Amino acid sequence: MTDHEFCRFELGHVMRDVRQHTAAAQRKAAWTIRVLWGDRMEFHGPDGYYWFGRRCCLWAARTEGWTAWMRSVGVQDYMAEEE
Repeated sequence: MTDHEFCRFELGHVMRDVRQHTAAAQRKAAWTIRVLWGDRMEFHGPDGYYWFGRRCCLWAARTEGWTAWMRSVGVQDYMAEEE
């Protein structure tokens, strides 16, 4: 399995959860873009949610963006454990 095959697999896994917490219109309106050069990406999600970071590809950026969005709205399985 190549790196990007794993990235697509991981995105598919996360999207199963995203579908439970979003409407189709919210998912359709979300977008990801590579900015500047290399591995810097932006994710624009529902209700103006924004994530910026470094990932290897757009699939990985979408995964991280949706994961961060789910944390921001309090989806239990995506919340970081408190120490």
